[in-house]
Amino acid sequence: MERDLEDARDKARDFQVEAVVVVEEEDAPVAEECPICMLSYTVGLNLTLCCSKGVCTECFLQIKPFNARAAPCPFCNRAGLYVVYRGPRAADEVRARIAEARTAAKAERAARAQEVAADRERFRRLSAAPAPVPSPGSTPAGSPYGSPASNTAAAFLSSRARSATTSDAPTAVASTSASGLPVHYFGSSPLAPGS
Repeated sequence: MERDLEDARDKARDFQVEAVVVVEEEDAPVAEECPICMLSYTVGLNLTLCCSKGVCTECFLQIKPFNARAAPCPFCNRAGLYVVYRGPRAADEVRARIAEARTAAKAERAARAQEVAADRERFRRLSAAPAPVPSPGSTPAGSPYGSPASNTAAAFLSSRARSATTSDAPTAVASTSASGLPVHYFGSSPLAPGS
């Protein structure tokens, strides 16, 4: 660990990576914020070579220690995270990036609000439509029980009941109750044929 700190100091001294300096927002009105740790830096951030996103040295060293071969970029997931330090950005560039991020966030919120409004309208239309009234003896659409004709177990049982040739063979009959739900009778029942 101590060797890693010495290597970091050497790289910072040689301007290969930025120095580790944390400042408060009141001290520096135009400070860049590391998108990972959310700390503000007036000396600028290291820029990733793959996607040119800023990252502070502390976060960079946590993502890719000195002995690591290939760590993925935390922003674009490209293999081989490398950074370069080019000094602090101009105040206008920092303000433009902040304004761009705010505009993107505002557009995202507007799109989400539009999606929520569309969902509410769809729900309102569906709840205002009259519900279909099932006819007596039928199963309502969307019922987990299905209709007796489409229920594979009921179709199998009714075909077995039709194919029974002897009266002492166990019978199975599928019918529908008064509430429209399928009812299955196994063996001898009051509804079984031949009883």
